[in-house]
Amino acid sequence: MRAIVVAGLPRAGKDSFARVLPWKKIVYSDLIKAIAGIRDVTDKKELGRIADKLREENGKDYLTRYALAIADEAGENTIVLVGPRTPEEVRYVKENISEHTVVWIEADEEIRRKRGADPEREREDIGRGLAEIRNLADVIVENNGTPEELKERAKYFVENINYYLIGLKSGIEIHQQLDTHKLFCSCPSTLRDDEPGVVVERFQRPVASEMGTFDPAALAEFRKGRKYIYQAYSDTTCLVELDEEPPHPPNDEAIDITLTFAEFVHATPVDASIVMRKMVIDGSNTSGFQRTMLLATGGWIEGHLSKIRIQTICLEEDSARPIERGEDKIVYRVDRLGIPLIEIATGPDMHTPEEIKEAAERIGVLLRATGRVKRGLGTIRQDLNISIRGGARVEIKGAQDLDLIPEYVKNEVRRQKGLLEIKEEMQKRELTERDFDLPIVDVTDLLEDTEAKFVRSTIKKGGKVLGIRVPKMSGLLGKEIQNGKRFGTELSYYAKVYGKVGGILHSDELPKYGISADEVQKIRERLNCEEEDAFVIVVAPEENARNALDAVKKRLKMALHGVPEETRGPNPDGTTRFMRPLPGAARMYPETDVAPVFITEDRLQRIRKNLPPLPEERYEEYRRMGLNEEQARTLVKSRHVFLFDEIVSEGVDPKTAANILLTFLPYWKRQGWELTEDQIKDLALGYNRKYPKEALDEIVPEIAKGKKLDEVLKEKGIEMIDEEKIREVVERIVKEFRERGEEPRMNVIMGRAMAELKGKAPGKVVARTVREILPGS
Repeated sequence: MRAIVVAGLPRAGKDSFARVLPWKKIVYSDLIKAIAGIRDVTDKKELGRIADKLREENGKDYLTRYALAIADEAGENTIVLVGPRTPEEVRYVKENISEHTVVWIEADEEIRRKRGADPEREREDIGRGLAEIRNLADVIVENNGTPEELKERAKYFVENINYYLIGLKSGIEIHQQLDTHKLFCSCPSTLRDDEPGVVVERFQRPVASEMGTFDPAALAEFRKGRKYIYQAYSDTTCLVELDEEPPHPPNDEAIDITLTFAEFVHATPVDASIVMRKMVIDGSNTSGFQRTMLLATGGWIEGHLSKIRIQTICLEEDSARPIERGEDKIVYRVDRLGIPLIEIATGPDMHTPEEIKEAAERIGVLLRATGRVKRGLGTIRQDLNISIRGGARVEIKGAQDLDLIPEYVKNEVRRQKGLLEIKEEMQKRELTERDFDLPIVDVTDLLEDTEAKFVRSTIKKGGKVLGIRVPKMSGLLGKEIQNGKRFGTELSYYAKVYGKVGGILHSDELPKYGISADEVQKIRERLNCEEEDAFVIVVAPEENARNALDAVKKRLKMALHGVPEETRGPNPDGTTRFMRPLPGAARMYPETDVAPVFITEDRLQRIRKNLPPLPEERYEEYRRMGLNEEQARTLVKSRHVFLFDEIVSEGVDPKTAANILLTFLPYWKRQGWELTEDQIKDLALGYNRKYPKEALDEIVPEIAKGKKLDEVLKEKGIEMIDEEKIREVVERIVKEFRERGEEPRMNVIMGRAMAELKGKAPGKVVARTVREILPGS
């Protein structure tokens, strides 16, 4: 059975919300009347006293138990329980129904009073514990608007009920580069592709905290034994990036941009910001930590059912960018290190894949509305935090493609559900952690003559084939838990990270890859596998293979407990891969080299007086310019919104500018013609001034190769013909037709004129000229 609980204070709107839900409903007040045999009671205070007596005699969760028994007897698959008054009535559902969701309808006190809420009755309900139910709620639905708005929220809830029932929760961390100089020095925020003039090599190692423990993520990274190589430039980077000089005072301009965004999301700035050091465990910062400063808290944006909290807004330095990754080293370039980065962290307030994407999109639009963020690939990154009921918080790090966010969420939901099913099956098979403390066995000799070329090649180079028996796990390693990825893939990720191997082979996928059925049987015999057992083998240098199989055993033990907390990386197909354990919570400490920054009221007033327009205001302005609704809505969300403003400010017709950015640009991209913003601007400024629209397909491929517009126009002999010349050509063609006794038709004359003018005249001008010369056409 699936259960939906709808609760709220009197007159919050719970009955109106529940009315939209299409499933069987049991209203607690009706249930009380039915149990007591008093259907004609209308005094709600009297009804409350009867309910209290029933709870006193039968237990505080009695009404819920009774309601669920009725639903079960009637064979209901989904039941809606409306109007519980005690926490116990809700806890019974949460503890006994696996697929459930508790919905709290929220309305401001003033609005509830206007709707007729009785203060005395409300006090009695709160005395029963009604207000405590809010803390048990899985979903908050705000109802401070119209009945139609509440109805739309209820419809959205119904459309996405499966995500609410499994308890999907997600928060986002968004990191956006700012278009200003670096945060703790005056170096430009410029990325370069030329050969660096400075190279520094370093190792990094973790240290124990004051409690004598190591951060698990830092320890995992250290065990990889990597060397870090940092590339720098003597003219655009400095000793601050290389951690050879103390940081300078924070960039005031970057602070103002961050506070501007805080105003957009209704956040409260802090009085004083202390720069903190946040431990970095992958070598991407030369110092081993990232400097970050909290600037605002307590903001929000609109969600589908309620507000999505913006818990923190920080300003921090971006990391160095990886140039080359190897087994034993990573090469970083420090040109990106120190670029100011806004970090926005939401609460876990999103419950559907699309809502998560829309929240990320809205935050991105508001960031661009500041007018001071960098644009282009890699300038904004999203980290997704996702969990389902019974699962665990998993962070998907660095999801750059907004359109793929729903796929990442769907696959993570599927993965966590799959892992919970595996846990349940392992428990049924009575497995324990001790069952996986099995020896690693050398099976190299069994595969020396195998048809699998990669195996023979590794053995010839001195490598080994090592294996372990996986007791009672036959069929589980091949269980698909992400799109195209199985539980065996999860084991393989651990082997790759901790053993530096290419992957694993397991019995649920063999025979395959050239390994025969006979060889599989021999391996099973060597490992003493029973029929219900599986096995895993690794083909690699012996030490790597042993480390990989130790990691596999560790991951198998973790499977007994369900979903491990992890940081995972995004794959291009919408799936994810294991990267490392989640970092520990205690990894922040004060920066001793930078003084606190005080946020004064004068500074905030200056920022508030100079706020740029919000997307909604910009939309209205674009509509006044003559853009249609779709163009205006698309532009305010586009990363090219400020380029549009620049082009229009220099005299280009708004409709023309919108057409270039929203129609031509995507077409050029599909053709493989990638253009910079400067190139787009040049094309827009020259449109119908230096060249006609008809010449674009001839011009753009050359521009994409790096040529200047004027250079291309000269090479191609493309120029604008003035209207007088166009009229001369059209008049001559019409005259020739008439001299031959032929009646000149609009389409024929238009075609002849365009062909003769060879794309040097705008089609609209030619058409207008023909119509003027041939009245009535």
